[in-house]
Amino acid sequence: MNKHTTDTETLNSIDLQTILKEALDAGILDLSTEKLHKYIRMRKQQKKDQELLKQHIEKFYPIWQNNKGVYLSYLPAADKPKGHRIL
Repeated sequence: MNKHTTDTETLNSIDLQTILKEALDAGILDLSTEKLHKYIRMRKQQKKDQELLKQHIEKFYPIWQNNKGVYLSYLPAADKPKGHRIL
């Protein structure tokens, strides 16, 4: 058995909450409530963006450039009559 396997098995057997508590107590991690909330909001937005991109790719919405040089496309929108909105 190599050292990496032993380390992985050890980490799997230790409770994650215990590791986080010890890291916070030792000052290794500094997660203020504000930073944690910001990180959670960022991750939620990333998941939302990924889902929108996935829907965009699956629906094969076209991308075009208007006369002002701005690129536009469609995004799914259930509340719109055609089921999509221009972005």
